Amino acid sequence: FDIPSRLLEIYHITHYIQSLPRDIPVVLMGDFNSLSPADAAAHGRDKVLTHLLTKEKLRVKFLTPELDAIDYSVHKHLLASRLVDLATIGTLNQNTVPTQIHRDEGMQAAPMRLDYM
Repeated sequence: FDIPSRLLEIYHITHYIQSLPRDIPVVLMGDFNSLSPADAAAHGRDKVLTHLLTKEKLRVKFLTPELDAIDYSVHKHLLASRLVDLATIGTLNQNTVPTQIHRDEGMQAAPMRLDYM
C-alpha cells in the first residue's frame, strides 16, 4: 500500500463515478488506507506524524515522499470529485481504529479514522 498506487486506484474509481449521470446517488465506502484532511487537527494534536515516522510501512503508507507531512492527496482527490465525507457532517466523526477485535498493536499512531463513507 503506497500512495502512488492508491492514487491510481482512486483515479480509476472517481473516473467511473464521474461518468455516471449526476442524478444517480453514489456511496463509496471502505478502508482507503489513507488519512483525511478533515482529521488534520486531531493528527497534529495526537502527534500522528511523529509515530508514522517510526515504521517504514507507515511512512510509505501515509507520508509525503519528503517524510515531512501526512499525505492527504487520496482524500483530497475524492473530495474534489463531488464526494462528501459523511463523517464530517454533524457529530458522525468517530474513530474507526483500533477496534476491540483488531487492535493493530504498534501500527496505529492514535485512535483515528481509516474507514470512510
